[in-house]
Amino acid sequence: DLEMKTFDPKTDGLDFYESLEGMLIDIPDATVTGPVKYDELPVYVNASEDQLFTRANGLLLTADDPNPERLLIDVDGIDIDVTTGDQLDGSVTGNVSYDYSNFKIRPTGTFPTVIDGDTEREVTTIESATGDLTIASYNIENYYPGVGEEKTGKIAESIVKNMKTPDIVGLIEVQDNNGPTDDGTTKANESYEAIIKAIEEAGGPTYKFADIAPADKTDGGQPGGNIRVGFIYNPDRVDFPEKKSGDATSSVSVDENGLTLNPGRIDPTNEAFEDSRKPLAAEFEFNGEKVVVVANHFNSKGGDGALFGADHPVVLGSEVQRIKQASIVNNFVNEVVTNMDSGNVVVLGDLNDFEFSKPIETLEGDVLTNMINKLPTEQRYTYNYQGNAQVLDHILVSNNLAKRTMIDSININSDFSEADGRASDHDPVLAKIQMDNSVDRTSGETRYETAVEISKKGWESADTVVIARGDKFPDALAGAPLAYKYDAPILLTEQNKLNAAVKKEIERLGATKAIVLGGTSAISSYAEYELKGLGLKVDRIGGENRYETAVNIAAKLDGTPEKSILANAFNFPDALSVASYAAKNGYPIVLTDDDKLPAVSSKILNTTDEQIVVGGESAISETIVDNLSNPVRISGDDRYTTSASIATVLTPDADTAIVATGVKFADALAGSVLAAKEDGAILLVKKDEVPEKISDAIDENDIHNFHILGGPNAVSDEVMEELKNN
Repeated sequence: DLEMKTFDPKTDGLDFYESLEGMLIDIPDATVTGPVKYDELPVYVNASEDQLFTRANGLLLTADDPNPERLLIDVDGIDIDVTTGDQLDGSVTGNVSYDYSNFKIRPTGTFPTVIDGDTEREVTTIESATGDLTIASYNIENYYPGVGEEKTGKIAESIVKNMKTPDIVGLIEVQDNNGPTDDGTTKANESYEAIIKAIEEAGGPTYKFADIAPADKTDGGQPGGNIRVGFIYNPDRVDFPEKKSGDATSSVSVDENGLTLNPGRIDPTNEAFEDSRKPLAAEFEFNGEKVVVVANHFNSKGGDGALFGADHPVVLGSEVQRIKQASIVNNFVNEVVTNMDSGNVVVLGDLNDFEFSKPIETLEGDVLTNMINKLPTEQRYTYNYQGNAQVLDHILVSNNLAKRTMIDSININSDFSEADGRASDHDPVLAKIQMDNSVDRTSGETRYETAVEISKKGWESADTVVIARGDKFPDALAGAPLAYKYDAPILLTEQNKLNAAVKKEIERLGATKAIVLGGTSAISSYAEYELKGLGLKVDRIGGENRYETAVNIAAKLDGTPEKSILANAFNFPDALSVASYAAKNGYPIVLTDDDKLPAVSSKILNTTDEQIVVGGESAISETIVDNLSNPVRISGDDRYTTSASIATVLTPDADTAIVATGVKFADALAGSVLAAKEDGAILLVKKDEVPEKISDAIDENDIHNFHILGGPNAVSDEVMEELKNN
């Protein structure tokens, strides 16, 4: 009841606690959902079935759930230090009270001991290569050298160890050289230099800094501290073009050469930034490309209503200013994208609002992508307020960079107390932007060994393997969805015996089951005998012909797929190009002649809502298509154009492609499940050339990661180089 017109303690959290005020309650075996702050210990006992938790087992704030089950225990006078995920060993008995817009439990009697929840500080999982630009956002909580060597060292260690020395770090809440001493000092060179020196001593690179000092007492924050945003950057990795630097009141703009000031503040005299931090834009160059990074610290939520406060709906008065600030930064990003050739923009900082809030939606507009939304939900937090894990710190990128960007929230602070060694009250956020194409090759001396190498690339172990004929394709064409279902690599072998390399790979994988595609005319009984001799349970899927085999494979997929794939049984390229899409979605691949649809294939097609027909009329006639209930044809003038069309229509979001020869089937067949595992497309190329339509598809899908399958005799080194420079 948002307007508080009814009283219902059974369904309304506010009414529930109101009904308990003044009573003595028991809180059994509570789980800690945040560190103690202001003598308040946040815990919970029960949660709903659909409750979202953090990696540390804390409660996650979402647009639909403010987590009213949180309980704040007043621990004033109790010696306790906890981490998110710890548990109280026993019950807390106490009176329900109310102050500072929150219900609180005043404990009586003996307070229980704490069971360690084993929550540890994270180290980023992001690994960067030479062509990857790494950028971080880090609120270092009112930092100046006077906070002492211990905090300085913790910040440095977190940048070196936990964040792995990003190329650029946007620092938030940097104070002037003497911090809260209110004597007119605004410069912060000593603050940056102290951090840079500590990073060096911790084994990191020698960073440089970029900063514009604010006018005294104009940017809010701790009185006298003159907090601001700024950058440190690694000059061995990125260049900082020499241009005139801005000042406290000059506004940066953009032309075809980039920023007019470097660094420069964005519209610093606008009333939207009154008594608030001004955004700082800086231009960097990485591997010859310009990148504009904007650091922000939007106005705080101070003065807003509280969840258990007097006003309902809760009044978010501070939001108005953040929306104005977000609109100004969004307009600036549009200016960069419009005027600069590359239009590479990164917007970061403590935005003091949630990923689902109006200010962040305003900032995104139609030009930015908030990478925070790409995080798994359990990692989607950078701050903890009264036991609610939430996002305040963000990294957004211009849309052209979104598919090339990975993100990680590195939870090293918000789950921990100062006594537990945290360096700040915010967690850093790290992004990796792939600025260069990544191209690698997986191959062996033969098609069988290439399939083994593909298996090694995609699987450390596997319970199941799929065995297919290596020199004839018909029975194997439909196998990718089944292999993906079992997370099984496709291994190729000869007809009459099991290939030696395959035997070794099965042992390496530790497989216990093999699925053989095709009858004994495709793969002999002796090969099956060899598989059983390796201790594998063998399941053979075959049929009277290739059509029936495909249908029998489809029957093993289970479920009721909405779509099916129809491909020519004698023309492998189209079926292989669509294989990763079919595998990822669990859609059966059904086979046909060019002018007559077998009855066994027709039967399964008619059970699906839509039939995707791959290939032109020479592969599958219009007569066949006309007799389908809801066909969608995807085709081109040749196998390469069809492959390109499949990629752009069916896998438009893929940023990875498996690249294989369009002349032979084996490499693409073995790689189809790997492509599905990596959410990739399959692109067919000529030996010495990337066909024009394939190149167009790469550009349209913005693909930057390529796994070439097969040796130079299948896909040449010239093609590899062309993909690197695409």
